Amino acid sequence: VNADLHALNFVKRDSVALLRANIFAQGSASSLDNLNGRILSDDLLYVSPKDSIRPGQITVRGNNDANNKYLELTSGFADLQFRSKTSYAQVIEGVRNTINSYIPTLAPKERNTVAEQRSSVFDNYSLLNLTVKDADKITELFMPGLVVAKGSQVSLVFNDYTRKFSATATSDYLE
Repeated sequence: VNADLHALNFVKRDSVALLRANIFAQGSASSLDNLNGRILSDDLLYVSPKDSIRPGQITVRGNNDANNKYLELTSGFADLQFRSKTSYAQVIEGVRNTINSYIPTLAPKERNTVAEQRSSVFDNYSLLNLTVKDADKITELFMPGLVVAKGSQVSLVFNDYTRKFSATATSDYLE
């Protein structure tokens, strides 16, 4: 895959934003909610006016069915796992509604009806775990000046039914 991310309007701040990758995909799905398989990038290269970044091998794995959702990203810069019993759209809408209830100024003027379709399972938690590895070049690309210690971790737990969430983070430093 070769892509000019600036020409595709994904990256607007840099006039040069090129992405090259060898991608292998194996699996099946008709939607994200039943995605089962693996996507592997073994030679990713991102070129911008400031730097060229080779993050190494990146693997995304999905194991999903009607009752369980699991996505995992493993890479040289971070590992990410997501588990839930709720559809991805419902989780995203539930998180959005929870944030809007805590910070009403972020709420849209029109309400989305997905919230009314939320699961009635009281113990239906979604879990997100992030472990930072060697992320300096990636964070510099997306958030210039941010430095995150290797081994930093973030864990989020969210219940769509109760709209309760918990977040835990550990890091030796964050600059």
